[in-house]
Amino acid sequence: MRATRMTMVRLAGAATLALGAFVAARTFAHAAPPLLDLSGYRLVWADEFDGPAAARPRPHWFFFDGWGKGKWRDAVYTQEDASLDGKGHLALRARLDGGVLKTSFLQTYDWKVPQQQWTTFGPGSGKYIEARVKLDGLEAGGLWFAFWLFDPSDAYDGNPATGSEIDVVEYLVSAGKPTSWTKNLPQGTLNHFHVANHWGKEAGQSGTKLIDASAHGVNLRDGGFHSFGVAWQADRLIYYLDHQPVWETRNGVSTSDEHALMLSIEYDQGPGDAWGLDENILDHAAKLPDTALIDHVRVYARKP
Repeated sequence: MRATRMTMVRLAGAATLALGAFVAARTFAHAAPPLLDLSGYRLVWADEFDGPAAARPRPHWFFFDGWGKGKWRDAVYTQEDASLDGKGHLALRARLDGGVLKTSFLQTYDWKVPQQQWTTFGPGSGKYIEARVKLDGLEAGGLWFAFWLFDPSDAYDGNPATGSEIDVVEYLVSAGKPTSWTKNLPQGTLNHFHVANHWGKEAGQSGTKLIDASAHGVNLRDGGFHSFGVAWQADRLIYYLDHQPVWETRNGVSTSDEHALMLSIEYDQGPGDAWGLDENILDHAAKLPDTALIDHVRVYARKP
């Protein structure tokens, strides 16, 4: 599953990200498109992350453990690095332990349990799915936070009807090293995030866009929470930042109702990996531990 995601990232490539290439898609910027109106939706699922400090997340979240290996890419995944903060937030932590990056990765499916215990979604007659996240607790170069949807059965077989990977937000930390493509971005990637839709392994079977939050009047490092969402219809995906539309695509939209929710921090040492970031987490040891805070994850369905 995740190895295929690596393949798709490499297909997109750093140049694709830097240029913001996309297929049959629209970007919303330098205008005032209407904000998302949720009055036509009803809340059908939510996790507000209420509970005592240090408690584990609710049992609909399963811990990814690298398929029993504990490690994926260049990070080791642990349960203790995902916990409630006692203030209504989920804290995903990244820390160094003996020179090894440890963090956490949550998903609402697990092949080790019956599929009846999974929590999955599809577009139905229209969904809106969002996470509200505080990102400026991530400072160490190379960290890669994501909130995404994934069909664990057939996400990358080239047929979107059977599943896909929908990246609602991917946030990479890089201040713009001279050896990285991020040197061409003001402030590196710190006020940028990535959205995508992947449905196959071949070229042309994904759509991606690098979003400059400042083009939408948003500062991702302002100390506050920001919402990242996707309106999912059978024929289109519309991505949102703080309920502002930032990108729309109609290519490869899946109608599978088996997409799980995913929250992750990853790390893959560059160059060549991690989207071409030339970052070594050991160079940023003084900035760790880092934490991404998630205020909520909510799923809305369009009212009849």
